[in-house]
Amino acid sequence: MERPRILIVDDEQDLCQLIKTSLTKEGFSEVNLAGTIEEGWKRFQAFEPNLVILDVMLPDGEGYDLCKRIKNQW
Repeated sequence: MERPRILIVDDEQDLCQLIKTSLTKEGFSEVNLAGTIEEGWKRFQAFEPNLVILDVMLPDGEGYDLCKRIKNQW
């Protein structure tokens, strides 16, 4: 069975680490982090996650823009 891959896109590094730690404790070992829309987009393409946890307010724009890009690719 394939392990779920999770991408967290948020510029609050402490929050990202907290979420990653919580998910890891629950058995999700494939968790990737990004802090900007552009970094998130690159990691999305390379990592091909099953789930994206996305912040709305990011330093280089709104998370909604990344969400639209992801939706258009799927």
